[in-house]
Amino acid sequence: MQHYLICYDIKNPKRLQKVYRCVQNYALFLQKSVYGIQMTVMQRDELATQLSRLIHKEDDIRIYATEPIEKFQWYGVRKQLTCEDIKLI
Repeated sequence: MQHYLICYDIKNPKRLQKVYRCVQNYALFLQKSVYGIQMTVMQRDELATQLSRLIHKEDDIRIYATEPIEKFQWYGVRKQLTCEDIKLI
């Protein structure tokens, strides 16, 4: 299992809602349009395929491999998260 950060910028409100619903089914909300998730490479590829069907060429979705969420540094009022907070697909 690998940890990932999913970020998106969707130009159309209807497509934004579709992407939002798709991502929130799998991943932990971290910040507006930014999510954390733990999944296999195969699961990542399946999610990327699902998302690519929802967007147009002017939209942007990025999936970055990251360190485990426990190694993230948090500043401000957001609570500290652990791996148990991340949904598995």
